[in-house]
Amino acid sequence: MGLLNIRLGYWLPNPNRFGGRAHASAPNHFNPGLAGVVDRLSANGNFLEITDGGNFDNLGVYELLRRQVRVIVVCDATADPESAFADFQNLLSRAEADFGVTITVTPPPLASLMPQPAPGRFPLGVPIATEPFVVGKIRYNDGSPGELYYIKPAIFDGLRLHVLGFKGAFPAFPDDTTLNQFFDEARFEAYRELGFASLDRMLADVKIKPQLLAM
Repeated sequence: MGLLNIRLGYWLPNPNRFGGRAHASAPNHFNPGLAGVVDRLSANGNFLEITDGGNFDNLGVYELLRRQVRVIVVCDATADPESAFADFQNLLSRAEADFGVTITVTPPPLASLMPQPAPGRFPLGVPIATEPFVVGKIRYNDGSPGELYYIKPAIFDGLRLHVLGFKGAFPAFPDDTTLNQFFDEARFEAYRELGFASLDRMLADVKIKPQLLAM
């Protein structure tokens, strides 16, 4: 995957070496691509690979917790057709083991995100979640508090008809496999619309919007 340049990452010039100035060459298959293949990447190289954290923290929250960020908004867009929340569970475990940070969600935890049967609703047979988000309370190891706004794209009541229709036509939505890297326009727009709708739903909460605007 590295040689063919089809990894889920992006090469950026190292700001510690170039300080925002133009760099001498553009990244290519050999430099720094080959360095990644032979495991010769380092924080001091000309380029840094900005990529997903699938091998460690797929949500990108770990380093925010290390820095004790007080308000964190994360969208978990990983494929999760079984609603197992594996990446979120991984984050909770790593945060507590490595930093002594605990994140608690109002019980029953994640209940509002769990799809439930919705008889008589379009599309027929598609379970619907109560909400596409939950709010977690962060407790850092020094006792200071924080908040985690966790958004999980899901089918919920109030979505526009064309998004529901796309779900009816393509049952895997919004949990398409990561192997599908070639979305057509309709699929891209369905995900974009669902993302906006999920955020709008969270900001419609009379308690949440003022808290975020005050930060």
